[in-house]
Amino acid sequence: MESELGRYEASDFLGQMTIKEFENLDILGWWKERESQFPVLATMARDLLSVQASTVASESAFFDHLDSMERIKHKSPLEGELERVEKQIHAKEIAVSMARPIYEDEITNFNQDE
Repeated sequence: MESELGRYEASDFLGQMTIKEFENLDILGWWKERESQFPVLATMARDLLSVQASTVASESAFFDHLDSMERIKHKSPLEGELERVEKQIHAKEIAVSMARPIYEDEITNFNQDE
């Protein structure tokens, strides 16, 4: 049994058209006329070729996404959590003599060197 795509590829619809017919072709109408012959391809063509009634929804979603990405760049909910976990790990390392305490003057000097 030949596939729907195979049948479509084997047809020579474009070769049968004149240049004038091709220039004036309503592609969605063309697929609508051949829906019974190529039901899956016609559905795909309708989904891919149809124009949205309004771009407001897609633009809104796009800009909402950009706004949220900008907010994420400036503040991450994990920043505070990460610092807390680092302090806990450092305290445990100090307790088992794997690290030494960091003093405020060392932190100040380190920040000034950056």
